[in-house]
Amino acid sequence: MEQTAARNNLLSALRSRWQVPEVLRRFYADAAWLQQLITEELKPRPGRIRAAVRMAFIAAVGAALTAALHIDGSLGPVTLWVALYASGSMMTPSEGLIMIVVYAVTLIASVILAGILVDAPWILLPFFALATILMTYVLNKQGLVGAWFNVVVGFLDTFFLCVFDPQNFGGSVAYTFSGIAVAIGVLIAFDMVLWPDPAERKLLGSLADTLDRQCERLAAVGRAYLDPLGATVLPQPALLSILPMHLPLLERARRELKNPEREGILLAAVTTTERLHIELERLLAIAGDKVSRDFRMQLRPEIEAVLHAIAAALRAQVHEAATGLKPVDDSTAGHSRGQALDRGRVDAYENRYRAIRAAIEELQTRTSLLLNQLPPTDAAAVANVVAFNQSLGKIGDRLLNHRIGYVYGVVFPKTASAATTGFGGVDPAQMRYSAKLGLAATLGFVVAIASHRSELGVVVWTTMIAGTFAVALARAGRTR
Repeated sequence: MEQTAARNNLLSALRSRWQVPEVLRRFYADAAWLQQLITEELKPRPGRIRAAVRMAFIAAVGAALTAALHIDGSLGPVTLWVALYASGSMMTPSEGLIMIVVYAVTLIASVILAGILVDAPWILLPFFALATILMTYVLNKQGLVGAWFNVVVGFLDTFFLCVFDPQNFGGSVAYTFSGIAVAIGVLIAFDMVLWPDPAERKLLGSLADTLDRQCERLAAVGRAYLDPLGATVLPQPALLSILPMHLPLLERARRELKNPEREGILLAAVTTTERLHIELERLLAIAGDKVSRDFRMQLRPEIEAVLHAIAAALRAQVHEAATGLKPVDDSTAGHSRGQALDRGRVDAYENRYRAIRAAIEELQTRTSLLLNQLPPTDAAAVANVVAFNQSLGKIGDRLLNHRIGYVYGVVFPKTASAATTGFGGVDPAQMRYSAKLGLAATLGFVVAIASHRSELGVVVWTTMIAGTFAVALARAGRTR
């Protein structure tokens, strides 16, 4: 018995002294963070399945049409897919015509230059690198995205074709142009007529979904904070902001609408939604403090009233975003049907926000009364409740003073100003990146040629498309 007890005591002492190594703890924390990040990123979002089906269907139609026309070459379908994924706006007939002309000019120039330089490789490689650098720099400097990415690829692919078939590469280039023209035509047809997908509609749907999630998140935080037993689990902190998804959609909507006032309304809606997200995450952090729940239970009816008032206003904003963020004239006082509707919407806003203000004031009054009547037995618990109430007040003030899409009092120009097309001086960072990309493409070209395998021309394609995509994603955050 004594030996058994001694052995048990020894094992207990070893367990109490042994700790998980710091490396393993850090690895576990990183793995948990990565799992939460992936889970949040892959959550269902409005329009994701529809967008994926649309992209796949258009790409399939383009590939089938290319095959039906017996167009030999894969640059056409590749151009269509790149345009679908990274388009800056819907393709209009005028933009498509300009793009086709640019492709025609660059491909004609590439045929002439490749025929001249193919017999002088000591000039071909420096020219290949220089052309890549200059064309990439121009595309990035002018902010050209989507199908414009493949202008450089089509130009460089001619040199690859010329090396393997110097007598007949012109026919291959003609097929390349035909495939690209078909791809652009298919994209115009779907964007304008068959299956339009305006960015404004997608942005409004995403805003409505984000506000709806914020409303649910606020309710979950309130339930956990006011649970007297502390059994309700708080939501996990958000690792990702929705802003990197909203900003590219906002930029696309700006390009498509060309309406400064509408752009201002959408921008105000995006910023208000993001500010509400920040305040809600701050509220969640405060609610997670491990302090006594006695003091907050005495304020439970008042806190719940504020939460319900804010939730009602958020649900109204969800409806506003889902129905198009129609502008409301606060000064409406006429008697026409449209003015009466606006007046009714303004009155509904005012009633909801008066309810928020009244609930917040009642909470502040009740908190002050309890602080004056009761001796503070737990300073940490009191400070937590005061901070929680102040955060609720900030959320309420944000809804009171910055309702979604509110831009009244701002003077907008009647027409959108034309985008600046000048270079405005050399950008050293973009020039360095273009030089790096040009060097990588040239090395890929050498590897593909040295392998004596014509299908390895995809090395150059991959280098250029991945490089230009990296710039576009760095500028816009995420496109999907």
